Amino acid sequence: MSDRRLLLDGPDLTALLARAEELGGRVVRAQRLRKGLLMRQWYEVTVDVPDPATARFARLPVRRAPAQQRPVAPPAGIGDLLGAAEAAERMESEASRAARAAGARSAKSRGGR
Repeated sequence: MSDRRLLLDGPDLTALLARAEELGGRVVRAQRLRKGLLMRQWYEVTVDVPDPATARFARLPVRRAPAQQRPVAPPAGIGDLLGAAEAAERMESEASRAARAAGARSAKSRGGR
C-alpha cells in the first residue's frame, strides 16, 4: 500500500488538523505562513493519506461546505486590540502543541523513524 501526500491550507490550523484526522492521514508537516504588506497569515499542513483503495478511506463522509462565520465587531480601542492579539497567540500555541503531539504519536506508531 502506498500513501499519497496532500497539502491542506487555510486560515485555521485546528480545522486543518481536524480535516487531516478525518482523512485518516498522518501529519507530516504543519507550517504558519505570512505574506504581503499586511502580513496575511495562513497555515499549510502536509498529510500522508492512505491509498484510496483501502476500505477505511472509501467510507469517509463527503466533505461539507464550511459554516458561515459570524461578523466580528472591530476593536473599540487599544485594549481590545491587545486582547485579541493575545487570544490569537494562545490559540496558535495550542494548535502548534497539538500538531507536535500528533507528529510525536505518529512517529511512535512508526517505530521512531
